[in-house]
Amino acid sequence: WIVASQVNNDYYTIQNSLDGENWNDVGTVPGAGNSNTQMDYFYTHDNPHIGLSYYRLRQTDYDGTSETFNPVSVIVKDNKTIGRLLLVKWNILILI
Repeated sequence: WIVASQVNNDYYTIQNSLDGENWNDVGTVPGAGNSNTQMDYFYTHDNPHIGLSYYRLRQTDYDGTSETFNPVSVIVKDNKTIGRLLLVKWNILILI
């Protein structure tokens, strides 16, 4: 994912769900704190569910406040499908 700027950004939590309602934390990525520079972030889920599942981001500030973003749906056909996040747009996740 790409962010244009950040204020007090401590970290991102990547969450996964099989039903879009019950969420599990699968990883965290450190934030850049305060930045006016575009930054690219990446995360690879090493053991995803085969089939349909959902992912979303939760961004947490240094003071503990957080914002949770809309989920995207993902279909993993097999473990060979796992790759680098290429595009998240219109709630579509494309892996290469």
